[in-house]
Amino acid sequence: MYSNMESIGFSTYFNDVVNYFYEDKKLVAQLGEKLGFDVNQDVFLGVVFLYPSAEQGTFDEKEQLKEHLAEMQNLPSINNQIKQNQFFYVDNGVATFLIGHDKDDIMKILPDFKKEAVNLLDSMDQKKKVRVGFGLPEKGIAGITRTYSYAIKAVKAGEIFKKERCILDYMGMEIYSSINAMVTNYGKQITDIVFEQLSDIEIRVLAKYYKCKEDIDTTARVMNIPPDLVREYLANVKKSTGLDVHDTEDSFKLHLLVIAKKVLDTNKKIDEIKATNHYEYILLDIDDTLLDFQANERESFINVLKDYGYKNAEDYLPVYKQINDRLWKEYEQGIIEKPEVLNTRFSKTMKEFGIEVNGKEWESKYRSYLNEGAQMIEDAEEICQWLKSKYRLFIISNGVAQTQRKRLKASGLDKYFEQVFVSEEVGAQKPSKEFFSYVENHIPGFDKSRALIVGDSYSSDIQGGLQYGIDTCWFIRGDIKEQESGEKSTYRISGLKQLKDILD
Repeated sequence: MYSNMESIGFSTYFNDVVNYFYEDKKLVAQLGEKLGFDVNQDVFLGVVFLYPSAEQGTFDEKEQLKEHLAEMQNLPSINNQIKQNQFFYVDNGVATFLIGHDKDDIMKILPDFKKEAVNLLDSMDQKKKVRVGFGLPEKGIAGITRTYSYAIKAVKAGEIFKKERCILDYMGMEIYSSINAMVTNYGKQITDIVFEQLSDIEIRVLAKYYKCKEDIDTTARVMNIPPDLVREYLANVKKSTGLDVHDTEDSFKLHLLVIAKKVLDTNKKIDEIKATNHYEYILLDIDDTLLDFQANERESFINVLKDYGYKNAEDYLPVYKQINDRLWKEYEQGIIEKPEVLNTRFSKTMKEFGIEVNGKEWESKYRSYLNEGAQMIEDAEEICQWLKSKYRLFIISNGVAQTQRKRLKASGLDKYFEQVFVSEEVGAQKPSKEFFSYVENHIPGFDKSRALIVGDSYSSDIQGGLQYGIDTCWFIRGDIKEQESGEKSTYRISGLKQLKDILD
């Protein structure tokens, strides 16, 4: 069975499918042909393994999920019924499409797949909850998006009902859709009619009762009140509303009403936040925005020269910085390729002093030192923690992917970000429109009118945002002075803490 997360950039393919298949079915069909299946005839089943949205997984945790999912799909009882499968990353987990010729064949493997999913989740040594959702097998281009959507909605239904490890198929989607419809069409009216008859403490006990899986003793312990008092409050609910928590149908209605109230309360809070601040997505640069690249660069450069016996290493640094900056700008402008930047900057620097060196060898040594550098800009940890509580955070960076990811992880900041976009992996660099288009297409639901770019580089971060229609915040360390050359940005800050003044 063929499986490859990176085949012709399947995540790119998937986003093309989700976002554009109505407009360009021919493109989708061509991509499907390259991947070895017929998007018009084959049947697709979407399966998602997700962390709850409030506990989004790190890159390493997603990798672990992917490995477990691959092992599960390779079991003979499942593998033999699948024509092909494809993995891809999603916001807070991983997902897969199982691809076959016949819907009945796909339906046959669902029981085994669910059973293996339960075993897998029980065996995983992870503190975070993981939920699994299955879609309804669908055929053709439109089926790709529907089955994936069903799988996501199944997980959302699991979140609503507080299932720790939720194995739901498309029936979960129907539950979720029913709740959404009720909240949208009748939620406020129904909840007002029912809950206006109850006291605040009765509403809180009812909500906690369902959160505690309808266990009176657990509810009493969590609320620090006697079990008999919980029973009394629940009896009062029946007297006031006519709905009995011990009756299956009445209990389901009450549970939905509790959920509807929570959704309405949450929506109200979201509306209040949006009224004061319209941003939802914060795109942050790494070098000299979050991590002190200048300090890291200086230390790594000096260590390389010392290794090769040059005692006065700092004497060479200004020339190196001048040459390095020039090469990176030529790369941003598309004049040269990245290997030329990396493999010639040392040889060109030392040539200025009449010394011939192996630039590629020096670069390798320099890279090993650079990977270890994780010095943070002042207040970087604090501002990331604050931003994470209010916004969706993403990294946008030019550079070498392995280096950037290692430095981010070494700093401990990686846990705050949903995704990391590095030019080497994207296939384009800031400030190109191709880079930001890639970012937009790989963040589900992304709206550039609700995004803000924060970075130190005018040429890559700020110009990139301006060209692509995204608001920008220019981080200029030190005093901010009006630029004579007419550089523009939506905001300017001289310290990361000032982001609070802009966004609060």
